[in-house]
Amino acid sequence: MTTPLMKAIRISTLTLALFVLSACSRGSNDDRHTLTGYLVDSPVSGVRYSTATQSGLTGSDGAFLYEAGETVTFSLGDTTLGSSQGKNQLSLFDLFPGATPLIGNNALSEAIYSKEVNPFQKVMNLAVLLQTLDEDGNPDNGIKISAAVAGLFAGVSFNFEQSVETFQRDPAFRSILNQANTQALLSDQRAIKNPRYAIAHLYNTLDINPQLYAAIRFEEDTDADGTTDRIKTYQYDIYGNCTRQEEDSDANGSADYITITQYNDQGKRT
Repeated sequence: MTTPLMKAIRISTLTLALFVLSACSRGSNDDRHTLTGYLVDSPVSGVRYSTATQSGLTGSDGAFLYEAGETVTFSLGDTTLGSSQGKNQLSLFDLFPGATPLIGNNALSEAIYSKEVNPFQKVMNLAVLLQTLDEDGNPDNGIKISAAVAGLFAGVSFNFEQSVETFQRDPAFRSILNQANTQALLSDQRAIKNPRYAIAHLYNTLDINPQLYAAIRFEEDTDADGTTDRIKTYQYDIYGNCTRQEEDSDANGSADYITITQYNDQGKRT
């Protein structure tokens, strides 16, 4: 025989069980935490990001949201900038598989001037694009892509798998820059960023020394008698520009000819 007390106990037990199940279910969902990452070449703001669960525009500090294990894709209009698994800090090198910072004149020159497109060239191209279209043209204080400039990418799709030289002539890129200049969407009339300056800025942001400025010394034995007859020395700045040339024409330890070259912020001789 079931008494009112027994019924009350059964109802209470069922209610407790449902409460526990509900709490466990909520706890399982709460295990998925939204994380914050940052896109940098200096903080990059104003580009769209998307994951399986999150989407939006990168903030003034380059911030984006993601959940652990998700892939984050960045874009401007219909142009995909690159993708990577989310983490606390993503640099442009993370957006292209196989891309890594290179060190030294030889490694950098080989990658930059290679006829076969490589990941390093893609990173350079993206750095050039972002720094060229930065609202105030000063990437040192952050790279901001305004909503108006981002709007120019609607219906525009191009990729970064081009040589550095070819990318600077890309019709879509030039068209967007021309529109931005014509519509006064940038703080000044902008030219395409010098690729070497663009990659140097990225290296500086990541606190990487490209080691481009070390002096290179050549000793020449012009009469093949085993004695050095002439010494030439070249010095480079952090952008890979040759800033000083010395020639010791009789190898006596004193330079007979010295040439010093200066460059503007676009890498052109002044």
